[in-house]
Amino acid sequence: MTTPLIEFLNDVQAVGCDLFIHQQGLDTSTPSGRMMFQMVGVFAEFERSMISERVKLGLKRVRDQGKKLGQPTKISDALVRDIWRLKDDGLGLTAIAARVPVSRSTVYKVLTMDRAHAC
Repeated sequence: MTTPLIEFLNDVQAVGCDLFIHQQGLDTSTPSGRMMFQMVGVFAEFERSMISERVKLGLKRVRDQGKKLGQPTKISDALVRDIWRLKDDGLGLTAIAARVPVSRSTVYKVLTMDRAHAC
């Protein structure tokens, strides 16, 4: 399996170039420099996987506690009542969205909800 980092190094070397990172003392023109470059890539990939795993576990823990994730909904009970009242008056999605402070897609979402549950 070739990582994007190794592919990058191969592409750079294919055009006759090498990487030299002065601050790190890394020179890919030498075998030890290529080894260090690849090891840095392996550790970076490992760290990224660990961060991803910690985030997933944290989100699962929060969900298991019954907390809701994401932005708060813009759909209040009063807004739902207003949208249904305007729909009952015969207005379409665009006309309703023009009269209430939400997008047309939010109006559609409210109107596709079970009316008894929405109100």
